Amino acid sequence: MTPDQEASVVREIGQFNLRPKDMDLLIRRLKKSEYGHSVAELISEGHLTGIANFKDVADMMRGKGMMPAAHMALRHADLLLDRGVDPDSIAFEMKDKDAGIDLDVATLDSDGSADYGYQLKDVQSVSGVESALRKIRTRQLTPGAANERVAILDVHDSVNSLDKKHLEILKYNHENYGIAFRLRFNDGSVTIPPDHPIYP
Repeated sequence: MTPDQEASVVREIGQFNLRPKDMDLLIRRLKKSEYGHSVAELISEGHLTGIANFKDVADMMRGKGMMPAAHMALRHADLLLDRGVDPDSIAFEMKDKDAGIDLDVATLDSDGSADYGYQLKDVQSVSGVESALRKIRTRQLTPGAANERVAILDVHDSVNSLDKKHLEILKYNHENYGIAFRLRFNDGSVTIPPDHPIYP
């Protein structure tokens, strides 16, 4: 993170009245994280801080080990904006624990309910996909969470590592739970089912 980025981050997040010690912790986390430069760049542009529940993402960034999750959420919201989604129709961190709803990012219908609801995961390899899916389908993207429920997984591996076993597990979860998947590998991506819309 450059000094200019740091100043911009302090300016943008400062509007949420964080305590000085909380801001200091956030800046330290950004400086230490491999995602810090990218996160700082996204925040510095100023186009994401007006999105509903942005402060929840800022709070997340102060947590140990939470920078990858914050990075994914900010990057996804940025992508939605690039695709023409109105910033007033995007929200971060829509949660209802009792209902099993935990959306990292969502696009909104006119009544404020989630149209496309996204759960974003960062996994080291294909072997981590199955455990991630259990949490996604039972505690995060349950029926009623959104009109379209989409899980996006960043997999730190080659697309060739997606074996038949895990492909069938993903297909099963779509067919039985109605969740669509986008797996982003180091060298490509896979969508399940292939023709399912991932974005509005």
